Amino acid sequence: MEEHPEKMKQEQEEAKRRAQMEEACRTMDQLAEKLGPWDSLSVLRLYRDTRYGPNWWETRTNQKYQ
Repeated sequence: MEEHPEKMKQEQEEAKRRAQMEEACRTMDQLAEKLGPWDSLSVLRLYRDTRYGPNWWETRTNQKYQ
């Protein structure tokens, strides 16, 4: 009997987390619908080049990047 309240609490917390994730997914789906199709790779490349420079691999000291 002592385990039952703890188990119920865990189940409620899990249900709350699941509901939050579902809401986040719905929000992301709505945003994706509003934005339409886009090229995520170009955004990642732009971010990388802005952060590290267009020839970032030439300045790396790690040999695997050279």
